[in-house]
Amino acid sequence: MLGLGTFAAVGPPLLSLLDGTQPSAIQSAALNVLRQFNEAAVAEALMDGRLGGAGLDAFVNEPLNRDSRLLEAPNTIFSPHVAHYSEQSVAETCRKAFANVAAVLRGQPALYPVN
Repeated sequence: MLGLGTFAAVGPPLLSLLDGTQPSAIQSAALNVLRQFNEAAVAEALMDGRLGGAGLDAFVNEPLNRDSRLLEAPNTIFSPHVAHYSEQSVAETCRKAFANVAAVLRGQPALYPVN
């Protein structure tokens, strides 16, 4: 069981505790949820108190559907999925993009191919 001050990177095994099929009391936890989670189960757990709160910046469907129950859930914070943005990350992204282009122009394989 997660308790006060607990932080957990959450995947399907832990989220299964919130789907109503198992007893659960995750009442004071901060969760970092991957995109693949049952939004309805998390919303229900927030609404009935099995989950004390959630901070979410990624969803199964983006943008979040306007009829999502998560929008009605108490103790929920939503933020854009931009935690990685910084001056350093923008500079690194530019450096890698230019290095990729330079490699291809030299006849070499792309350093960071996207397929």
